[in-house]
Amino acid sequence: MAPLTGFVAGGLTITITGSGFADGLTVSFDGEPCLSVVVLNDTTATCVTPVFAAGAVDVAVSLGAETVRAPENFIYKDFTQVSLLAGTDTPGFADGAGDLAQFSEAINDFLLVGQDLVVTDGNNYRLRVVDLSGFQEPIIPSAFNVTTLAGNGAFGLVDSTDGTGGTASFVQPDDLELQGDLLVVTDVNWANPTGGAVRTVSLLTGETTSEIDIVGYAGGALQFVDGVLYMSECGEAHRVVTVDLLLRTLSTFSGGPELGDAVGDAATTRFNCPYGLIPSLDGSALVVSDTLNNKLKVLQPSDGSSTLLAGEGTQGVVDGPAATAQFSYPSKMTQLGNGYLVADWTGCVLRHVNATTGETTTFAGNSQECGADNGPLSSARFHQIGGVLYAPAYGIFVAPTNYGWATVPTGAGQIRLIH
Repeated sequence: MAPLTGFVAGGLTITITGSGFADGLTVSFDGEPCLSVVVLNDTTATCVTPVFAAGAVDVAVSLGAETVRAPENFIYKDFTQVSLLAGTDTPGFADGAGDLAQFSEAINDFLLVGQDLVVTDGNNYRLRVVDLSGFQEPIIPSAFNVTTLAGNGAFGLVDSTDGTGGTASFVQPDDLELQGDLLVVTDVNWANPTGGAVRTVSLLTGETTSEIDIVGYAGGALQFVDGVLYMSECGEAHRVVTVDLLLRTLSTFSGGPELGDAVGDAATTRFNCPYGLIPSLDGSALVVSDTLNNKLKVLQPSDGSSTLLAGEGTQGVVDGPAATAQFSYPSKMTQLGNGYLVADWTGCVLRHVNATTGETTTFAGNSQECGADNGPLSSARFHQIGGVLYAPAYGIFVAPTNYGWATVPTGAGQIRLIH
């Protein structure tokens, strides 16, 4: 079986080898079923690790009446450390080895494609790629190579420019989704209510194409659910839309056009800058960070209706039950374990929200002290967090984003890994 270790949050695809494998094969970890079992052939199967407590577990492989057990064959590990992955103390622009590469102080999103971590480097107006093929622990930043996939570094104030690789210009690349070998990107103009666009970028060539104009410095997150592409709009519309790349249209799905704070059917739902957007754990719904309302809401793809998941509405960093928890501008999110990890932007912390109950806890950081301190998770500090992504084979990628610092702090252009 490989690998032999994984995080307590689960989600790791493991490969099991043996003999006589067939449909109906099951795998369990101390009695907890391994998920999404796929029998590739009579000697190889894969499955996805469930959420489990830290420690060694027995692995059992069963087919019919026969069971083979491997005592303490897999080790669950907790998140204990924060390490620098790439970037220097000073924001800037430079490709190269991870310890010398530079990013801007506005890293808005990550997308893992194979062993490539694609990064929206907002204030460098580029899409960057961190090659993780040299990944090992302890983390050695010089082992990772950083390159530019698309963008020439010029700020397209009113209109971005299409082209291949370094000939393209961006307004402010914000969020990413994947469709085949194309990246779908929200290119957001926060300074001007015209000029933003939904764009596609070829992973193979860097060819960049503007697909749909966005009016009202809208943009935020992109997310596919059941083959439908959704986008959250934070700007003038305050809504969630569906995106049709073939017809090049946007259609209101829930919320808008005016801002507000309400749950209910699609027509009465209101947001105030819905910025983050991810699928629910079971993939049946959408979770929205209603950023300026300091709440998380859940949307049903069937009809656009909404319910409240967590957040009392007052800006703050207060843990507790869904109805009393407070957030400080929740933004991007990622699935983690039995819930969602939320970048609580101005709180300089990561919050975990239980997907069922909305119970909210502080996962990492200290709202009373922002910073860029690595080391033990319990004492690590973060600047205002933008991009966050849990990748089971690596850990949790975290990076800051800010467009309004009077003085850019040390470490503001760094990608870090919680592991």
